[in-house]
Amino acid sequence: MSLATILAVFVGGFFGAALRYALSAPLNARAAAERAMFPWGTLFVNSTGAFGFGVVSALVVDPLLRQALLTGFMGAYTTFSTLMLEIDTRLRGGRLWAAIFYAVVSFVGGPFWVALGKIFTDVFIPTV
Repeated sequence: MSLATILAVFVGGFFGAALRYALSAPLNARAAAERAMFPWGTLFVNSTGAFGFGVVSALVVDPLLRQALLTGFMGAYTTFSTLMLEIDTRLRGGRLWAAIFYAVVSFVGGPFWVALGKIFTDVFIPTV
């Protein structure tokens, strides 16, 4: 592992985490205030992040750029650990069906969005 790779992941992670917070915090605050079934901010970043994983993995071949974008940016942008905590919070709050439904939507939706990102790339972005 080179210093360039570490720095690429670090820079990508910085921007991915900042964007995740900027997008998810207001949506999650509103969802909490409305006692919504889902933390919509987390679901949004995980869905768009999965789509982004599909697009980036299909397009980017440079190893350093792949590390920066996939491991750094997309890894920090998506929030698997937050997802686990939010499912647990619903379970502990006695909202079993909300927890199950959120988990199913997330675990089925994630692979769906990755595949859709790759299909989008195949259809709309010509290969060189």
